[in-house]
Amino acid sequence: MRSAKKLVVAKGKKTVRHDLTREKLSDAELEALVIGRTGGLRAPAIRVGDTLVIGFAEEGLEELMR
Repeated sequence: MRSAKKLVVAKGKKTVRHDLTREKLSDAELEALVIGRTGGLRAPAIRVGDTLVIGFAEEGLEELMR
C-alpha cells in the first residue's frame, strides 16, 4: 500500500481520495480505511499502476479506466 501514490476508498455512498505523495497517513489511519468489519482487506481491492482502489466505487473504477 505504501508504494501506491493514490488511494481511492469507497464506504457506502461516500468516496474518499488520498494523494499519498502529499498526505502522510499513519499505519492506523490506513488500516481504518482499508480493513473491513471482519478484519480482512475490504473487497474489491484493485491496483492499477500507482492507484489503489478499495471497496466498490463506480467513480473509482472509472478513474482507473481513464
